[in-house]
Parts: sequence; structure tokens; C-alpha cells
Amino acid sequence: MSTEIRLLNEDPLAKGLFALATLAGFFAAAVYILLAYLLSDVVNRIFLEGQTLDDVLPGLYLMLLLLLIRGLAIWGRELFAQRCATTVKSSLRGQLSNQLFILGPLYTRAERSGELANTLVEGVESLDQFITQYLPAKALAVIVPALVFLVILILDPWTTLVLLVAGPMMLLILALIGGRARAITERRFLELSWMSAFFLDILQGLPTLKMFDRDREQAQNIQQIRDHYGNTTMEVLHTAFQSSLVMEWATTAATAMVALEVSLRLMNDALPFNIA
Repeated sequence: MSTEIRLLNEDPLAKGLFALATLAGFFAAAVYILLAYLLSDVVNRIFLEGQTLDDVLPGLYLMLLLLLIRGLAIWGRELFAQRCATTVKSSLRGQLSNQLFILGPLYTRAERSGELANTLVEGVESLDQFITQYLPAKALAVIVPALVFLVILILDPWTTLVLLVAGPMMLLILALIGGRARAITERRFLELSWMSAFFLDILQGLPTLKMFDRDREQAQNIQQIRDHYGNTTMEVLHTAFQSSLVMEWATTAATAMVALEVSLRLMNDALPFNIA
């Protein structure tokens, strides 16, 4: 069972909230596609068919209404996703606290209190962005492109062939870079957990260290750990920027291919303006 499914199974309410967030995001994307079609139709009717503002006024009113509906859908998506994250985090913290009480003080004394506290507070809190941003985006990244592909297939099958060539190439490149970024991020999270435990242990043992005149040595260790953590953070950022750059290049290349194909057909009157 994947991590996403196990998280959503922590509370029955979380599944429903996540489904509503995904549905609201899908509805917002569908409204956006409809807005784009209406806008192209209005431009076509004014500049090519010579219609007046009064002729296209109903279409403009409809676009304004759709903008309001899309805004509500986006707000609903964020609201449901945030409530889903709050529900999951509350359930996880409750389960972790109960498990620690069941294990008792014998277990907690044998463990590093800083690491336990970091897991219970920061570890669970870090799931907020994962649930509110990543999970809905992951679901919509599958659903929305399928919807766009279907719309393009209906309107212009020739452009669909271009997308079939450009799309998989971009996904392959992103998958290769994303796999490396994931490994680095997981390593950084483990280092953060260990560092939190180490710093708390140092604070708890500071009187003993000063008693034996070992505090300067630990200060040097802390500086080395800080530098290493900073280097790891920069490595994560470097990979993230690299991924963004490749995505921009791939998106630009795919857009250029589609724009060139559509422009040539439009110039030869092989494609209507509103469809283009």
C-alpha cells in the first residue's frame, strides 16, 4: 500500500475531503478550458466575422460568470485540502502520543528525546504541504492532462499527434530528475531529524560538558554539522532549480512545436481561427 493511501486511511473523513478537493480542482480546470474556448470564439466573431460588441455581450457575461465559478472552485479545493491535512495530522499525532504512552517511560528513556519530539511536532507538521499541495496536484496531474488531451482530440486530431510525441519525452526527463531530487530530499529529512536530536542532547548535557571543559569541542562539532546541513540544503535547491529549468525547456519546446504546426495550418486555411 502506498504512503498516500495509508495517510488518507488514517481517518475516514480524510478520504472524502481529499476526493472533494480533487473534484473541485478538476472542475476548475474544466471551467478554464471552457473559458479559453469562449474567449477564442469572441475574438473570432469580432475580428473575423465583423460582429459588434452587442453581439458578443452574452458571451462576455458568461465568461465573467465562469470566472467567478472558477474562483469558488479553487477556493473550495484549497479549503477541502487544508481540512484533509488537519484531519490527518490530528489523527497521526493522537496515534503517536498513544503509542508513546503505551510503551511507557522505559522506552522513551532509551530513545533520544529530541528525535521523538521532532517526529511528533515537525515530522507530522511537514505533512501539511504534502497533503494540501502535493497529493491534489498529483491527482490532477493525471486527470487534467487527460481532459485536455480529450478536448484537443475532439477539436483537432492533428495536434494530438504532436502532443503524443512531445508529452512522453518531457515526462521521461522529469522522472529522471525527480528521482534524484527525491533521494536527496529524503536524506536531508533524516539529517534534520538526527540534527534536532543531537542539538537537544547537547543542550541537556551542557552543564556536564562545561564541568569537564568539553563545551568548545562540541561547539566545533555543531559548526561542522551546520556546514554539512547547509551543503545538503543547497544540493536540494540545485536539483529543484535544475528540474524547473528542464521543465521550462521541455514545455517551451512542446509549445513551439504545437504553435508552428497550428500556425502553418492556419495560414493555409486548413484550421479555423477559433479552434487554433
